[in-house]
Amino acid sequence: MESSSNKLPPFDKVKDDELANFLQKVDDITSVINGMCSKDPSVSEGATKKADYLLGNDAKIQIDEENVKVVKNRTVINRKAYENDDNPNQASPESFMKSVERDAKERAENRRMSREVAKRLMKEGSKHYRSKEYEKALSYYNQAMDEVRDDYLLYLNRALTFTNLGLYSKAVDDCKWALKLDEDNLKAFLCKAKAQLCINKDEEAEVTIPEALEKHPGKEQFITDYVNGVKLARQENNTNVSLG
Repeated sequence: MESSSNKLPPFDKVKDDELANFLQKVDDITSVINGMCSKDPSVSEGATKKADYLLGNDAKIQIDEENVKVVKNRTVINRKAYENDDNPNQASPESFMKSVERDAKERAENRRMSREVAKRLMKEGSKHYRSKEYEKALSYYNQAMDEVRDDYLLYLNRALTFTNLGLYSKAVDDCKWALKLDEDNLKAFLCKAKAQLCINKDEEAEVTIPEALEKHPGKEQFITDYVNGVKLARQENNTNVSLG
């Protein structure tokens, strides 16, 4: 029986929920900005308070006649921003850009460090996978996933680990993420098809297999032989078919 715990919810549910949340945020932000630009002081003040609440105490919205900016560690909302350089609470365009550049550099460095950590964790996980220590491999892949979420190989490796642990639904989800990041990846297609067949979702597998054939017309014999091997192993109650 498959465990219900997982780092990620099903692929399709994530996609739908993310879209709904994004659209709701767009509506909220649009409403706030329109209110802050209102000529009615009471409407503008109410919108400003809502912006403070949404952004938290460490960020404010700054408005001029043409632009709207979210600025961290600023305390003034002023439609005539930048007019008075003597006011320490008003940010000049130059200082704002410097702040953005610093933030971008910090994010890039943090990203680089996270990738290095994830790379080491994934390497350790792969070592345990090759030794058929699948639970240990899964632990390392999960830790790597805490560092990065946009590495197709990490999703694929974890999907292969899930299949060896008999967690086929989770393998399908990870294969979907892998294919979202690398839409032509043959191993992800085959792992996905295998996992679908192992939980008797043949109709879904019959969608996945033609997709693989379409992406890789020169691999038709290999794909057909692999799928037939999975089906035969399923009949014999043995799903240990390697991707090579």
